[in-house]
Amino acid sequence: MSACNKNSVMRRYKEEPEQQYDGPSKTQQKNAMLELQVLGVTLLELPEEQIDLLIDEVGPLREAMRDLRRITAHGARKRQASYVGKLLRDVDVEPMRKALAVWHTHKARDVRALREIEQWREKMIGSEAGWAEWTTRYPVGDTKQLRALVRDARRDREMSKVTGESQNGRAFREMFRLVREILLAPKAPPEA
Repeated sequence: MSACNKNSVMRRYKEEPEQQYDGPSKTQQKNAMLELQVLGVTLLELPEEQIDLLIDEVGPLREAMRDLRRITAHGARKRQASYVGKLLRDVDVEPMRKALAVWHTHKARDVRALREIEQWREKMIGSEAGWAEWTTRYPVGDTKQLRALVRDARRDREMSKVTGESQNGRAFREMFRLVREILLAPKAPPEA
């Protein structure tokens, strides 16, 4: 293209601004599509029953989500995720985003609870001060059984140091179960 023709084309484009495209750019469209694909894949973290509640009608979207859960091959999974993203364009995705946010909140709370259980178990096995702190803070529950489990877990840990085997014996697991029951039990309202 000669310089003269190029300048005339540019001049014509500048002179006719009403012909400019005001919609989303290709990059914006692609980013929106990728966001829906990621949403579809992220929805698979939810239990299938909850996905069924979010996707009301039995149709191609529900089937596509089930297929996406089942497919393991990388290329096929990527194509299926793209298809799910395409189907999600026609659906109100805000309830799905809210459900995912709630799910992640509950998941984070569960992880924090498990960490707290493990920390208490380690404190009680590690020292008498840990046991005293536990009984002061949580005077409820079967303290005799828990005390016996702490002794057994300490003995198992000492034996594992000698033999080099794993320390996760029956007492270790039972102690986790009992501490979890106590920590996750519904709390009674304080008496006035």
